[in-house]
Amino acid sequence: MAQLHELAQSIPLFVSWMPDGEHLLFGKRRRELWKVNIETGEQQQIGPAIENLAHATMHPDGRQITFTVEQSGSELWVMENFLPD
Repeated sequence: MAQLHELAQSIPLFVSWMPDGEHLLFGKRRRELWKVNIETGEQQQIGPAIENLAHATMHPDGRQITFTVEQSGSELWVMENFLPD
């Protein structure tokens, strides 16, 4: 078991594995997607802000990210993964 310290200085909304098995996808501040390398702890914000972000997960092939937004109701979105391999 390993502990990742200072995960972007906030409590993550959610955490899920990325397909490469080396990174975790997480959300913070209800609008930001981040990834963190589990070996180095290096963090990188992913993409533009998504207001009222509730949860996100990456497809096992790494080509799409699915996320939910909660405003007056819940919305489910799918976007192409624009991250470099």
